[in-house]
Amino acid sequence: MSNQQKKQDSGSGSSSSVRGGTRLQDGGVVCYCGRDALVRQAWTDANPGRRFYRCGEGWKSACDYFRWRDVEPPSGWQKQALLEARDQLRLQAEELNTLRSRLASRGEEAENESTVELSEAVEKLMKENEALQVANHKLLEKKISLRQVYIVGCVGFVCGVVTLIQKMK
Repeated sequence: MSNQQKKQDSGSGSSSSVRGGTRLQDGGVVCYCGRDALVRQAWTDANPGRRFYRCGEGWKSACDYFRWRDVEPPSGWQKQALLEARDQLRLQAEELNTLRSRLASRGEEAENESTVELSEAVEKLMKENEALQVANHKLLEKKISLRQVYIVGCVGFVCGVVTLIQKMK
């Protein structure tokens, strides 16, 4: 097909703002290079929301296939409504990106704050652990002393009982 025929098939107007393509399920349109064409959607001021066919190879295609899927261009109040909706979506996308950036920076700040808080908590727990280890050591010493006192007491009791038995004989 000649370039002249391609231009006639493509219709008028350019599309500098489009959204991703999808594979067709409606009988399929084949581009000049034999691939299934993709359906894309233009969001230019002249053709808001208007769908078109593009080569299945994508934007790097050598065949440069283009044809409007929606035969009539948008017009009247519908065109205006589409343009307003497009502009609103763009503003919301910008705001969303701004909020994501702010959230990411706050996330880093919060992460730094969390790291400091965790470090302080770890230090506090380590001091508490040392104090508990000292207290545990003191309790072990008391346990040993009490055990010794108990043993001495038992030995003394046994000696006393043996002495009484010997005196009774």
